[in-house]
Amino acid sequence: MEARVRARVAAALVAVAALCLAAGAPAIAADQPVVVAGPVAPNGGISRATCPAGTTLVGGGYDARHDINGLNNVIDGLDLFAPDWQNANSWVAAMHSGQARAVAMCAKGNGPAPRVVAGPTVKAD
Repeated sequence: MEARVRARVAAALVAVAALCLAAGAPAIAADQPVVVAGPVAPNGGISRATCPAGTTLVGGGYDARHDINGLNNVIDGLDLFAPDWQNANSWVAAMHSGQARAVAMCAKGNGPAPRVVAGPTVKAD
C-alpha cells in the first residue's frame, strides 16, 4: 500500500509541475519554477527543502512514509507542513512518527510566481 501511495504522490507532483509550466508565460528556461526536494527525515524528524540563490519560495509539498501497525493500518499523522519559520526561503515537513521529505517550489527572478494547481484527493487502496 505504501508504495502505491508514494507513486501517486510522485505522479501528482509531476502533474503539478507540468501544469505550472504549461500555465505560465512561454517556456523560457530562466522563467521556469525550480522544485527542490529535501532529504528524507528520520522517523519523527524534520525535512527541509531550501530554494537556491536567485529564487524565491512560492510554495511547497511533502512525501510521506507513514508508520503502519501490524494490521497494515496507518498509525501516523502529519505534524509539520509549512514555510520554515527559522530559515528563510525554505519549506519544512515532518510526520509524527514516520518519515517525511519536504519539497519546495521556487520562482526564478523577479517575474510573477508560477500558478499552482491542486488535483483531487486520492483515496489510498
